[in-house]
Amino acid sequence: MILDENTLGQLQTRLTELLQKVHNICVEHGIRYTMMGGTLIGAIRHQGFIPWDDDVDIGMPYEDYKKFISVVTSSKFEGLAFGIPGKTEDYFQTFVKVFDTTTTLKENNRMKSKPKGIFLDVFPLTFVGDTRWDIFCNVRKFRFWRDVLTRKDYRLCKGWFVLVEWIYVLLGRFLSADLSLRRICALYEELATKKTSMMADLDGNNKGIVPAELFDDFCLYKFGGYQFYGIKRAEEYLQRVFGNFMTLPPKEKRKPHHIDYLDLTKGYIER
Repeated sequence: MILDENTLGQLQTRLTELLQKVHNICVEHGIRYTMMGGTLIGAIRHQGFIPWDDDVDIGMPYEDYKKFISVVTSSKFEGLAFGIPGKTEDYFQTFVKVFDTTTTLKENNRMKSKPKGIFLDVFPLTFVGDTRWDIFCNVRKFRFWRDVLTRKDYRLCKGWFVLVEWIYVLLGRFLSADLSLRRICALYEELATKKTSMMADLDGNNKGIVPAELFDDFCLYKFGGYQFYGIKRAEEYLQRVFGNFMTLPPKEKRKPHHIDYLDLTKGYIER
């Protein structure tokens, strides 16, 4: 689905309102979070969305992430639903999604699950190790169990990688989602006690493995008429992860990429 400028603007407005709701939950309960990825680039470079962006990513230090899950599973929030690993039926991600139940969106990806609402992703930020070997082992452990879990909801890719896909699909038939999530949770808990020098969102790529001290301090940034939290050393972090992030990408890459179907007037629960 190709979004026209007006529809994209409406989507970004609704996503900003969704982020404001999550921000309010976090402030009320003393939960730290930071904008991540393209959302953080947008805050620094545009004081709002990257003009062609169509999603929102935030990260939370692991202890805050656990607190966030505890809060949203013990209360109801009007207009919001949550995809929570191990708690939401037929949800096969390793991170939390927050959905706007008054809308309908189908992502342009390989997932077989039914459409839900527009959403934002909440990633746990965890310690990953001190040495290259420790980091490699911890990242590989996580990605193995993540890939076994997520293939329960993925369509097979094409090309040579289909052979690798089948390995994970077959493993997924013999290994339960509960087992994968227990192993991932155990890894998070183990790493949380070590407080190593490097930290990451394990669902991201290896460039996102950065010094843990970058996540020590948080501050507010202007974002589309609101203010949301990001790490204080955001520019240093973005430079490490994305390189020269202040330079715009080539024109042909400036387009939305997450959406297959979108309806901002009718909730997916009503369908």
